[in-house]
Amino acid sequence: MRFKFAVIFFFTIAFLLNCNKIESNIPPNEYAVYNDFFNHITESDEVEIDSVSIAILDSTSIRKDLSLNIERITMLQKEWGFELSKELINDFITKNSSKHFIQDHFETELKYQIVVTNEIDEIFKNSFSWLIFEERFTNVKSILGFSRVGLNTQKDKALLFVSINCGPLCGSTWFYYLENVDNKWILAHEKMLTVS
Repeated sequence: MRFKFAVIFFFTIAFLLNCNKIESNIPPNEYAVYNDFFNHITESDEVEIDSVSIAILDSTSIRKDLSLNIERITMLQKEWGFELSKELINDFITKNSSKHFIQDHFETELKYQIVVTNEIDEIFKNSFSWLIFEERFTNVKSILGFSRVGLNTQKDKALLFVSINCGPLCGSTWFYYLENVDNKWILAHEKMLTVS
């Protein structure tokens, strides 16, 4: 009986240790897009770097009701005045058909912490979700969720979905179109989808 317990205990510990070592399958070129997105935020006058602390969800996500369907593609193309390439659209849709684990490969002046998506989902099932959130994450002002980055074949055009939640009646969702110029991702177009 003790031997059986010892074996179960050993495998449980081994499993938990391996859980902490899960590697992200998001490649560095996508983290470069995330980081240049943060650079855009910090370079604008909209954010005071010292006073902002954010939580970044630990897995990629995109709201099902805001997925990249034909209507939304048409809306973005009309708004931005050009046609999105098929490979960019397909890459975005394929990558975002499932969630992907995000690791701490961010380079930004913003204060941030990566939070477990499941924990945040549990908190927001509660009627007093923001009170619970603020109690648990005392310094955090906003929660950011990223999609995977859709890229064209040349890897010089990118499409990104971002959700921002900053309070009970404070939040927005966006699509961003970025272009790589001299090895830096420049925000070329943006479209706000929802705001509260």
